[in-house]
Amino acid sequence: MVVGPFNASKMQISNGEFYEFVVGGGYRDPTLWSDDGWGWCCYRNIRKPTFWVDDGPKGLNQYKLRSVFSEEAMQWDWPVIANYHEAKAYCAWRTRKDDVHDAPYRVMTEAEHHQLRDDASVDPVTTDSNPANTNLVSGAERAVDAGPPSDSGFHDVFGNAWEWCEDHQSALPGFELHKLYDDFTLPCFDGEHNLIMGGSFISTGDQASVHGRYQFRPHFFQHASFRLTQPLESPWLRTSCMGAPGPYARDKTPFRVADEHTKPPAYLLNAEGDDTPGDQTQADYENDHWVERYLHLHFPGPAESSTTPEWVPAAALDYPARCGRAIIQSAIDVQAPRVSALDLGCAVGGAAFELANSQSGYATVTGVDLSEAFVHAANQVKSGMEVPFQMVVEGDVRELMTAKAPEYVALDRLQFMQGDACCFSESWAQQSYDAVLVGNLLDRLAKPKVLLQQMNQLVNPGGILMLTNPYSWKAQFTARSEWLGAQEGQSSQDATAEVLREVGFKNISTHEMPLAIRHHSRFYELIGAQASIWQRK
Repeated sequence: MVVGPFNASKMQISNGEFYEFVVGGGYRDPTLWSDDGWGWCCYRNIRKPTFWVDDGPKGLNQYKLRSVFSEEAMQWDWPVIANYHEAKAYCAWRTRKDDVHDAPYRVMTEAEHHQLRDDASVDPVTTDSNPANTNLVSGAERAVDAGPPSDSGFHDVFGNAWEWCEDHQSALPGFELHKLYDDFTLPCFDGEHNLIMGGSFISTGDQASVHGRYQFRPHFFQHASFRLTQPLESPWLRTSCMGAPGPYARDKTPFRVADEHTKPPAYLLNAEGDDTPGDQTQADYENDHWVERYLHLHFPGPAESSTTPEWVPAAALDYPARCGRAIIQSAIDVQAPRVSALDLGCAVGGAAFELANSQSGYATVTGVDLSEAFVHAANQVKSGMEVPFQMVVEGDVRELMTAKAPEYVALDRLQFMQGDACCFSESWAQQSYDAVLVGNLLDRLAKPKVLLQQMNQLVNPGGILMLTNPYSWKAQFTARSEWLGAQEGQSSQDATAEVLREVGFKNISTHEMPLAIRHHSRFYELIGAQASIWQRK
């Protein structure tokens, strides 16, 4: 294979370098990710490398490192352990940061990896003088510059951490299946397993050999890191799998076509990315700005009504508390029990706190949200502390505010946990409740109908269910085929009601439930949610 000229980083990307990507919002910017990569990022709701452990309050970006045997102080000069999706997103971020859109970065190819190696007639793994961090010489990675460089000046070409490559695993010339081992390599000739090269500190035997080539799905973690590579001429990408003759895991070749990769993908050529303005994803709810906006929405404080601009409708203020009060009043009106309540999609917990009113509320209240940052904020308020946060006034001007639970709330009745509203094997779904609130959540679920169909398992007979929703369906959250109505012939309201009646609920009331989310002092987002309250028969 002809290998064109390229630049490459002398060392694998370190934790310190990757930290800039984390604090720079890399996990929240869909324009940096491939479609598959962004899908993984949202599904995992991730905002830092998997083996980084929070060390202090969320949002301060302070981390420890989880190694094989222990948690320890962050080793900023060790290679970052990431999957292929994260490696590619970092390449896109650095491309934008370094403004090299005419020659964007990517990870290495197998052939380029060979160019970094020393010529050696003897495989170093078979000698007593192998300088690489491999073959369990140590129990963890080491600094990216700790080992000696190759003759061409590159560190850790072998050992320390595997190296993600662009190539998909494919058969080399002369490949043959062995009848005693026919189900290992062949299933990976599917265009979905990327090569990793060079071995790691824990690689032994043939995996530590210069002849080793291994493969994993792009979302896997395998003591693997990466280095930046910058092709200097066309084609931008040429891999060993292009035009591979087979065999294949399927009936026909799954591999790339060379002609389609002479140029970088479009999202790497655009300095601002190609995302649609206003697009929102689950990862946004880990963003400090959204945590602050929701703290302001859920815990407005006694002075909020007097400090909110007069052009913001008063009916849109104090939305979470209004939801909690509506459930309590409905339960009183129909004489429903008030023992246990569930706030599903609780955000930072405002409605759950209202449901735990010491005089008229529920004896136990559980709040569940997919956002780790939201749940952390809710638990801070539950602890009884005044939680400081800042809101934008304009530009870089911010004002300090505090979130505090109302005095009438029985804090010991509350618990908050991170969870998925459509995962009914989780602990919150192992019981039923006298009241369930699903606030502005249905149009953010992959399968909203499935949740509604589960309500006769979550709500006790005679119990209350309250839904609020603006029905803002978006394909990045819910596939069109899973929308409730919202298409010609049926409204979302009617489709929702139909499902609930099928599983044994009767409607008590339906009314408007507007809310206003402050972005800055002169920008409030007004949302016209509709509320419907139901009782299980």
